[in-house]
Amino acid sequence: MTPTKEQIQAASKCSTVKEALELLFPDAFKEEEEYFDFGDSFTISSRSYENHIPLFIGYGFAPKELMKKCLVVSADWHIRVEEHSGNKIIIPFKKKP
Repeated sequence: MTPTKEQIQAASKCSTVKEALELLFPDAFKEEEEYFDFGDSFTISSRSYENHIPLFIGYGFAPKELMKKCLVVSADWHIRVEEHSGNKIIIPFKKKP
């Protein structure tokens, strides 16, 4: 019988047990990433950071030579870039507290 994720996390309160469990069941300790949902349509501006949107147009937060020529990732988000069908995919996800 394989323990549930909840059982493993409860047992991991002891540091020695946790180390052993992480070796045996690494997937149980992976946290789900919280992705941003762009929906079907999305508007981006230089003030998007005020609405907790992960990407905004680089204006005041970009170097002078890149103002209005780049996107900035908000401080409370990470991005991962992957390739799919020859295109770059930018995936924003929330930083863990």
